[in-house]
Amino acid sequence: MKLKNRVLWWFGGVTFLLLTLFSFAFYYFLNQSINTTLQTKVQKIAQYVRLELLPKHEAVLSDATLSGYQVAVYDVHDRLITQTANYHFKKSREYLEKKESFFIFDEDSDHDFVNILYIDKDKDYVIFVYEEQIDNKIDAFEDTLLVLVPMLLLLLLVLAAKMADKILLPIQHLTEATQNISVNDMKKAITLPKEDDEIKTLVHSFNTMTQRLSDGVERLDRFNSDVSHE
Repeated sequence: MKLKNRVLWWFGGVTFLLLTLFSFAFYYFLNQSINTTLQTKVQKIAQYVRLELLPKHEAVLSDATLSGYQVAVYDVHDRLITQTANYHFKKSREYLEKKESFFIFDEDSDHDFVNILYIDKDKDYVIFVYEEQIDNKIDAFEDTLLVLVPMLLLLLLVLAAKMADKILLPIQHLTEATQNISVNDMKKAITLPKEDDEIKTLVHSFNTMTQRLSDGVERLDRFNSDVSHE
């Protein structure tokens, strides 16, 4: 396998691994951030119901702040105290037995929307706050990653290939020059690269070597010529 191909395989593998790790890490922290934001939002609704609405003892909760939310309040004996007119979450008791207080549901097969449930418990009341049809931002981000990561990897490989060609060009010239060197033609000089690096040092060493060989052959030819004349 050519050196360029080995470099590209190595670079591609390392880059893919780093992009994958970064994507998973970013996905995880973004997911945590979105979930925390959603939970904080419904926590505030539950707190508002507890502090502002329950003292009013309304049979039906109709406050404008609850628009878009489904809320139900039970006492410690599982008796309904009050609720919003649109409350239709039918699994309240099932989730009440769980240790967690915040839940996210994927309700559609395309995962475009999610529903969330928050349960606020204390010694007197249990408040259920339910919200439906929330844009699943993390799913949209996941779709973006699936497209972006391969495109970014391909772009980096193209750039790496161009960079490898630029780096390996002097070496290619060295190879061609050494293949064409013969006893009758030792004067093979390669143009020095502009960058002052190891490649330039290598090319300079090659040019110096060919010049010394050429000078040595010329001196040997003159010596042989002088001997033959004597």
